[in-house]
Amino acid sequence: MSTGLKVSLYWIFGILIVFTLLTLRAHSEAKRQVEQSQALVQTVQGYVDVVERYSRIAGNPTDCGVTAALFANEMSRSDKPDATIAYFENLLPKVKSETVQRAIRFQLVDLYRKAGQKDKALDQLQMLMLQAQ
Repeated sequence: MSTGLKVSLYWIFGILIVFTLLTLRAHSEAKRQVEQSQALVQTVQGYVDVVERYSRIAGNPTDCGVTAALFANEMSRSDKPDATIAYFENLLPKVKSETVQRAIRFQLVDLYRKAGQKDKALDQLQMLMLQAQ
């Protein structure tokens, strides 16, 4: 093979390597942009899901009351159980919805258990079982 032909083949081979690297780089950039777009779509979908759940909960008084009981207990997790127990015990007779009352009783069971008041936890569980129809 002549020297001129070898040089030409090296040039062509070099150009092909550069072209391949540029193509791979463009493909990598396009892939990164697609991944960013997918992440954005997932984030927006997450927000839409949250809004739909909150709308559904807020539109139903019973669901709203149950959720409020769960949040109230969650907010007071760092407090001693006695303060939250007193809060729920005071609130329970004022609540009109039986479903929300049951949710509060479940919270009380958990709180009594944490406070070492097993007998009161069992009393709440018994009330829940006796209310079952």
